[in-house]
Amino acid sequence: MESNDTVVLGDLGWVIEQHLNDIPTKLKLTFQKILDDIKVRKENLERSWIYYG
Repeated sequence: MESNDTVVLGDLGWVIEQHLNDIPTKLKLTFQKILDDIKVRKENLERSWIYYG
């Protein structure tokens, strides 16, 4: 997942969070990892925007 748009990352993370309990157990860990990666990427982008903005 690559994106430099914090709004898109936030929306995607929100959607995954809303449906995480509905995801089959075998896939849940994968989606949790994706969610964690999205949150880190979004935070890093927001920090760099504040620093360079």
